[in-house]
Amino acid sequence: MAYRFQNDALKLFRKIEDQKAIGIASNNIGNTLFAICRESKDGMRCLRIKNEDECGVAIALQRYNESVKIGEIELQEAVGELEKANFIQQLADRYFNRGLFLLLVGGGDACSPNNARDLAYKDIRTARVLDADVRGFWLDRKLLLKNSDRYFCRLLRRIDGLSNFDNDLGLRKVWDVTSIIEAADQLLAAAWDEQAAPLFREVSRIGRLQQLEGAAIRLALQRRDIDEAATIAFRMLIEDSFLLETPFVSAGTAIMSLSRSSKDVPLQPKAVSSLRSDFRQMAKACKHISLDVGKSVVFCLELSHRWRKDVLLRNINRHCLRLYDRYCTSGDLVGVAAYKSDKNLTLKPSEKALYYELLRARLDDATTSTSDEEAFQIAAQMVLEADSSLENDTFILLISDGESARLNETEYKTVVRHLREFGRDRSTSIHVLIIGVSVESDAVRQKFRLICNGVSKSSMYLDANKDTIEGAFERVTTRIMGRKVSNSNHFLRGTTMEKF
Repeated sequence: MAYRFQNDALKLFRKIEDQKAIGIASNNIGNTLFAICRESKDGMRCLRIKNEDECGVAIALQRYNESVKIGEIELQEAVGELEKANFIQQLADRYFNRGLFLLLVGGGDACSPNNARDLAYKDIRTARVLDADVRGFWLDRKLLLKNSDRYFCRLLRRIDGLSNFDNDLGLRKVWDVTSIIEAADQLLAAAWDEQAAPLFREVSRIGRLQQLEGAAIRLALQRRDIDEAATIAFRMLIEDSFLLETPFVSAGTAIMSLSRSSKDVPLQPKAVSSLRSDFRQMAKACKHISLDVGKSVVFCLELSHRWRKDVLLRNINRHCLRLYDRYCTSGDLVGVAAYKSDKNLTLKPSEKALYYELLRARLDDATTSTSDEEAFQIAAQMVLEADSSLENDTFILLISDGESARLNETEYKTVVRHLREFGRDRSTSIHVLIIGVSVESDAVRQKFRLICNGVSKSSMYLDANKDTIEGAFERVTTRIMGRKVSNSNHFLRGTTMEKF
């Protein structure tokens, strides 16, 4: 939707030949396609955008190239040192955006330039030089403090952008992200005692410190330095009287990673349980992203034999494995409730890190098989009896065409009551997410809605068919992850969206 809206605006700007607006819109479209590529690309497959003749990667590069070209022209035509400095900074942002995108799609992508990585290094190096020029100008004119808020936020974007590709040794030689953290820290220290510093106009001193620490935590986690990340995290959690949302999520992620990292971690099981409970309550205040403090997911399959060899079954298999691979962490528990002809494929919730291959193989088998057996009651009983339900929020994902839903309304109400009462006096909850696959019976739909409405507010029923199954899984994933669906938020913090 964002891409369509921006593309329509770009067409309008072309008609009125507004080059400045064309440059801004092109940059923003490139960033939007960056997000789509980050989520949707699959290996060497071409990313196709609906109603477009070209690959999304090619379109993004065209938009980025146009925005850079227009930025260079605007810089040449700028009058006065201050105006030139502003256009240099805009151009630096556009080079940096394009460089990050080239790093994302480089390394063998079918639609990216063969020398994508070298081009990316060149763009990042150019952005670094232009950033240094602007900073030097502000220092010479004693304008750095006046522009401290803009400069600090840009440094944070640079940190996040480079952190995402920190394992690229070539990129580290081009621009070492630790030098940017040091620059941000120096700016914060220099402005700390300045009451009127613009840096603290919208966010307090402690808030700015948390923003920088949050970026440092994300870098440490990217480098798998969990001890360093947790050390930074504990400071803000212990010393600060309030927490900004994004730094809180970064800090919580670091501490939860520490609790899972090894058996020798000095966090006792009771302490970890208490942390999870506290973090779970704190995360409820988050409006944009949330903290994954651990969860239990039970995949429940009730697909009749009419789907055997159907393409829809392959799509369900792909989406379930994607949910397992990308959105279930190593510390999460995963279970399966399903049948294959006369074979029981049920597997109780088990820790993914310990049983990764077994869980994935069983899920793969369950989502490529069909059966006329009812499995939801088995899944519900499994959840009620599992110790993991006392430690984690639990999600039962039922994928059913309704032909195996043989329980009567009274039996369903009994199951629903047990699931609802289980979480009444606990900090954890049980939720039921149902994807109805081409359900033909209105009575079955009513039963499924009865389950979701009765168990919890976060439970949900979705009708789906071959055309809408992808959207249904996206909504399910969003509900399970609590608005933290992907790593794109982290990736896109490094890019700069421009305003008109």
